[in-house]
Amino acid sequence: MEQRAKNRSKIMIVEDEIIIADLLANLLRRNGYEVMEVVTTGAEAISQVPLDHPDLILMDILLIGNLDGIETARQIMERFSIPIIYLTAHADEETIQRAAKTASYGYIIKPFNESTIHATIEMALSKHRLEQELLRRNDELQNLTAYMETIREEERKRIAREVHDYLGQALTALRIDSSWLISHLPDGTACDGLAAKAKTMVQLIDETLENVKNICAELRPGVLDHLGLGPAIEWQCGE
Repeated sequence: MEQRAKNRSKIMIVEDEIIIADLLANLLRRNGYEVMEVVTTGAEAISQVPLDHPDLILMDILLIGNLDGIETARQIMERFSIPIIYLTAHADEETIQRAAKTASYGYIIKPFNESTIHATIEMALSKHRLEQELLRRNDELQNLTAYMETIREEERKRIAREVHDYLGQALTALRIDSSWLISHLPDGTACDGLAAKAKTMVQLIDETLENVKNICAELRPGVLDHLGLGPAIEWQCGE
């Protein structure tokens, strides 16, 4: 009992039978839980949740009013990340199927058993904590993946720029000098072999320039930076 007394999880009770609600509240307090305001209708529960911020909700399936417990639970779980345990004495098959679709965290059968209540609540709270931790880790993993992808793209962009600026400019300069050399070779049989070598060198430079261009495009297509993702995808499909 001393260990349970340290439990300060906040629990909301949604129950339209006041006697049952009071009994349940007393059982919860005896087990160390903090009981929020007891509400009796689905509409009241939905409006009260953002004000009280409960850790868990005990929801009677058969509530009076326009919203039964199942619909109330569905709306709460869509808007808030709060585990819900259903309270029920009996229900038809259709009601059970509707309740199952809301992915509740368990059921407590009336009349209540104190040890069962405590065990069911603790299992629900533990399951919810694990789910939240999993979601947090998943978000961190997605953020890390996005960050790594950004770093990789920046590195590819940097390498493509360096290859284009350094190799491209150097090869272009060699191409110009080789063309100048060919144009200034004197006519004559003695220079024919030299001219042929120079022309072969120009051809090799042209091929290397084309390869550099292709490498840069594969690393980081220029159309991506100038026109955006859509045209870049169309260009890649064309390639």
